[in-house]
Amino acid sequence: MPQQADDAREPDPAHPEEGRQRRCFTHYWTERTCASLVATESEGELLDHTAGNRLRSKGIGPGDHVYVVSLSKGRLVLVGKLEVERVADRHEAAEILAIDPEDMWDAEDHLIASSATPMAFDRLVPLETTERLRFLTGSGSQPLFFQVPGRLDKQTVRGRRELAPESAALLDELLPSMELIELSGSGMTFESQVQEEVYRRMVRWSVQIFGELARPHPNVPVVTIVLPNGGPVVHAMATPIGDDMAVISTRAFVGEDARITPGLMEYLLRENERLPMGGLGLDQDGRIVLDHSIHGPAATPDDLSLSVSAVASIADSLAGEIIPRWGGVSGRDHWNGMNQGV
Repeated sequence: MPQQADDAREPDPAHPEEGRQRRCFTHYWTERTCASLVATESEGELLDHTAGNRLRSKGIGPGDHVYVVSLSKGRLVLVGKLEVERVADRHEAAEILAIDPEDMWDAEDHLIASSATPMAFDRLVPLETTERLRFLTGSGSQPLFFQVPGRLDKQTVRGRRELAPESAALLDELLPSMELIELSGSGMTFESQVQEEVYRRMVRWSVQIFGELARPHPNVPVVTIVLPNGGPVVHAMATPIGDDMAVISTRAFVGEDARITPGLMEYLLRENERLPMGGLGLDQDGRIVLDHSIHGPAATPDDLSLSVSAVASIADSLAGEIIPRWGGVSGRDHWNGMNQGV
């Protein structure tokens, strides 16, 4: 059963915790598309996905809000709203949604939702609200075009258009709260709602910051970040603490197969006292690791970027001290060896 998203009704389009401005768009569905979904009894289902061409080039990305609209006898219909989790191609979207690719819309860009409202195909936007809607242009904003008073021109809502923040808030007043959507195409399970929320933000930020270097794991709430130029590998994890807390933990492997001696243990303890952030330890396989944690619900993309970069840099530096004295292989060299088939 989907869970309600805590801040889904916030009308403020700013996304301060992500360090970027959330953008809001309308996306048009034809009356025929809506009629086919009514026929398949999709009314009331969550708006987990929509698709079209050139969505990426229009600037739609993770964290943005998309309002699906249609027309009925010249009146604006508000089908629902989704928050973008990721923009995928047809086959990626089919895998995520656990749908046969042949049953997907034939479009180059597919928007996968992290949360959404239920769909309604008879939700008419009041005429007064429709007249107040404004869409951003290169020179300012403009309203929708009416063919005659009270009847919208069909071309005025086609494609996708960027809403002014105040207009997005007007549409929010007509919608129920968004609900979190389960990650259908994976074996992912979460111990709490807050862990899932923190994980979703962590994945979105990792992709925004590190691009293709960020690799979400398909079955566990971990993102592996392979830093460029053969740099260290950092694992970012969404770790629950009880039912109402979660942290983002970043981990880099300093080295493995080192000789675990009293001298090494003393060195790690003394370095822990000296480190500006994070802590050193041994994992269950005897590998030397450097961990750092940040408060998940209050974290920002800058926090994640700093944590990943710092953990990687410190781990690399410590490996240069530890490996010559106690042997073993650094985390960097181990990863590079694996990828070269060594």
